[in-house]
Amino acid sequence: MTVNVEALINSLGKSYQYMLDKDLIPYKTAPKGSSGTPTINLEMAQEGIFLSFWREGRILKSVTLRIQHEPASSWTFPNELPAPLQASMSRKWV
Repeated sequence: MTVNVEALINSLGKSYQYMLDKDLIPYKTAPKGSSGTPTINLEMAQEGIFLSFWREGRILKSVTLRIQHEPASSWTFPNELPAPLQASMSRKWV
């Protein structure tokens, strides 16, 4: 599934329900976390995306993109990245 990374980034501070209503999250699985922690998370492994929400209000706190996947050398990030990010970034480029 393709995910609109730029729309996810622009959704920082928005609720999980808002993101579902806008079809930004392909899964209908709710974010989860350990009892008592202030954050809950949603791992979208196939998309290379990890979302973290504040538990109270389920507000998007952070978006983590996994550009590299160490165990799978042939894996490439499956979504379009907003500028200036690139699917292949060397240490020198960074």
